Parts: sequence; C-alpha cells; structure tokens
Amino acid sequence: MMSNSFSDLRTMPSVEVDNRRLDDARDRFCAVRVIDGGLATQLETAYACDLGGDNGALWSTSVLEKNPELVEGAHRDFVRAGCNMLITCTYQTSLRGFNGDRSGFEASLRRAVDVAVRAALAHEQKSALSAGDRSGEADASKQVGTPDSLRTGACVAGSLGPYGACLAGGQEYTGEYALTNEVTGVPLSFAQEVTFLKNWHRDRAKVLAEHHSALNSLPGTNNITEQEQEEDLGLGCPSRGRIDVFAGETCPKIAEAVALAEIFEETKMLGYISFQCRDGERLASGEKMEDAVAALAPFFCKESAFLVALGVNCTAVGVVEGLVGRLKQAIENEMSAEPDQEMSQAKNYTKRRSPTISSPRPSKHKSAQEKVSCMKEMQRPRIIVYPNSGEEYDPETKTWHPASEAKAGGLVLTYGEYARKWLHAGAHAIGGCCRVMPHHIEEVCTVVGT
Repeated sequence: MMSNSFSDLRTMPSVEVDNRRLDDARDRFCAVRVIDGGLATQLETAYACDLGGDNGALWSTSVLEKNPELVEGAHRDFVRAGCNMLITCTYQTSLRGFNGDRSGFEASLRRAVDVAVRAALAHEQKSALSAGDRSGEADASKQVGTPDSLRTGACVAGSLGPYGACLAGGQEYTGEYALTNEVTGVPLSFAQEVTFLKNWHRDRAKVLAEHHSALNSLPGTNNITEQEQEEDLGLGCPSRGRIDVFAGETCPKIAEAVALAEIFEETKMLGYISFQCRDGERLASGEKMEDAVAALAPFFCKESAFLVALGVNCTAVGVVEGLVGRLKQAIENEMSAEPDQEMSQAKNYTKRRSPTISSPRPSKHKSAQEKVSCMKEMQRPRIIVYPNSGEEYDPETKTWHPASEAKAGGLVLTYGEYARKWLHAGAHAIGGCCRVMPHHIEEVCTVVGT
C-alpha cells in the first residue's frame, strides 16, 4: 500500500508514519523477484579492485572508502542486468575492521546506503524517461525525484554480514566463533551467544536503520527545499533515502539467526535471514535447517512480523534446490502447528531463547473465528536464494577454482537452468553471491520473467 502523498505524512502521528513506512517497505520487498549478484567479485573483475588490503578485514568496504563511485557502478551494473533489489556494501563493515574508529565506521555505513540508493534511483529515473514519458525530462525528474512520490525503483537491503566475516578467517563458513567468557574462559551458552551477537550487530544495524540519505544529493531532487528535507527526516516517512529491509546474510548458525531476528524487532525494521549451508540439509555450523526454522518460528508466526523471509546464500548451487524444499516444508510445518506442538518440536531451542520470546501463535483458547482471522494476518516468510556461481572457494588461499564436476568432465548446468529448478522448488526471489556476474542475473531475469 503506497502512500498517497508526502504532504499527507506530515500531519500523521509518528506511529502511523512508521506503519506507512513499514507497509511501503513490505510491499516493495514482496515485489522483489531478482536480487543482485556478487558485489565483491564484480568489483574485482569489472573494476580491477584489490580487496585483499589490510588482510581483507574490510573487503568490499575498502573500495567504498577509497572509490565509492566504483561501488555505485557495480550496483548499477546489476540493476541494468534486471535485478530489483540491491544489497548495500556493508557485509564486512565492522568497528573492528575500522580499528575502533567509530566515526569512520558510522560514516562508511551511511556512505554505503547513499551509494546504493543513488544506484536504485538513477535507474528509476532512466526507466521513467525510456518508458516514453512524453512530458519531458524535467517532468520525469519530478515524477521520480520528489518527496510526493515514494521510491518505486529497486528495493535496497542493508547488509548485516555475520560476525565471522569480521574475523577474516573464513569462520562464516563454519560457524566456529569460539566465543568464551572473558573472565573464566568457559564457552558461552546458547543464550549468552545470542546476547553477544545481538550486541555486536546492534551498532551497525542502528546506523543503517536510522540513516536517511540527504534528498538533495539524490537524482532529480535539486528543487527540494531545506525545510522539506528537514520535515522528511523528522517524520521518518517512507521516502527515498532509506534502506527497505535488513539482509541478515551468510548466517552460519542458529544463535546468530536468533540474534538478527531480535535486532529486526528491536529496530522495528523488516529483515530476512539467509543461511550459509555446508550441504543440502545443514547450516555451516552443522545444525539442521529444520531446527533453524523452528528456532525462528516465534519471529515469523505472528501478525505484522518483522522477519519477512528466510533463505540461503553463499552456498554451492548443487544443494540449493533441496534446501529450498526443506525450507518450504519447515515453514509450512511451523505455520500450521499449534503453540503446544511448536514448543514440543523446538524444545531444544526454546530453552535457550531469550525469556522474553514466547510463542505468538493464536491461543488455543481463542474461538475458531478468532484463530482464522489471526492466521490470515500471518504472512508466510518468502523464500530467497542467492548462491555462488558454482565455482569452489578455498578460504585459506581466498581463491576460486572450477567446480569438481567441471574438473571431472561432468555436466554442469548454466546458472539460469539452476534458477529454474529453484523457482520450481518454491523460491520467491533469486539472485547470486560470489562469482555471480551481471550476465548471470540476466539469465535469472529470463527465467522468472521480469
């Protein structure tokens, strides 16, 4: 449900404005069919960027710091290829990577949002002009660049890469964080690990959630007055310069997934969680996909959930079809389970969840009509996938090699052929991660019919 006008928002109570912003973001995210590809590998291959400086502590963020225009160019490459969701260059942005420089850390996060939003809006403006807008360029700029119209271009997701990525040792592919009590050296319990990871993600999430790109710095917005800009910022309206959702991506373990889901609720931002998986059944940590879905059920089995999608990324293409099937079935099981049944199915995780988390399903003491009404408000999480290209990554040498099947002379499907399988298995949105280039995204667009 799109807002009718910016002026309407000025007179709304702040709670209603927040609801309109969430509705707008939810609608835009639910319209996403094609996600972008591998930002880092596009920077390396198309822009000859070296991401290995500082031992890879910042990865793509190092390019954002020195040459933000290259990151914007890479974003635009994927939008031109047909994607309708961009993920910000914040996957490996951490306070640790900035050696404790909080000012630089926060400035980088804001810069990443600005760059992604510019790429999305530039394409939107170009699309308006190329679509045969007979009223001329000035009118097209007004149509897509004024605060009276909400952003209808590519959705922008704020990347919350895993804690393991900041360690720069490949721990996001194992989930082995070795978190211990600083005093006793005893390994943290599940609940303690959730708390640690939530605290770690909070700083980055808070900046991404609150930042609103200055409207005058965006395409077609030169005529916006300072007063209008201040009013827009103050209202926090569902306008142009914000991220739409959080991307809790390459998540290797259940504890981190729960921490991210809690962050979504704390910041009142929509978000998705995408797992890094070692095979067709388990997360990188070795935990089963079904257990992960059960642990997250309290966050999506309720009205107006902030957790809007689950998926897999940075995973071998050959196992994704099976993972989509498991995700789909596990979500269905959780959505249809009674509260007592859920607690029984996920008892190993309910004991370790925060005590503030409880089952949000309709109470069995409600009338049948109340249950049906409540269930209608629950939207099943979308299933999203954006795996690697099919090449194999060596985390020790940080290099890519041909897939085992290719080296053995076996038949390897094209990325588009894989995408067709994922779509038929139940995926709602498809993109790519490492080594997935714009031409791969073009193949995906052909498959999904965008």
